[in-house]
Amino acid sequence: MKPEEVRAIRKEMGLSQTEFSKRIGVSMRAIQTYEQGKSSPSSNALLKLIELKAKYLPEGEFTNNERSYLSDLGDKYSKFDMEEIVFYLTQNHDKLIQNPIYKSFVKNMALELALDIVSKRFIKPTE
Repeated sequence: MKPEEVRAIRKEMGLSQTEFSKRIGVSMRAIQTYEQGKSSPSSNALLKLIELKAKYLPEGEFTNNERSYLSDLGDKYSKFDMEEIVFYLTQNHDKLIQNPIYKSFVKNMALELALDIVSKRFIKPTE
């Protein structure tokens, strides 16, 4: 990951280096050295940074390794049982609704559900 990407992610999140370091699980000095290009993130820090990059800099270019990690992450989450997902979302809704992506997801799902209900109730299938 490029040093300017680390800085851009942190700035996009609106966090200081100290706050960002806590989010990533490294020292503030580590964040400083990543942003200055003096060192590279550890594998654990890099995985967290890739996830944040996908969320906060989706228009950015991803290396093959980053794409591979995101693909593996998608595969991991696609294996969840729908019941588990619904349970997680209902338990964490108040915290998640502050995220604009989640908010848009909920709005779109509600619209799809409403359209589905209306179409089944008022539109008779033709034979």
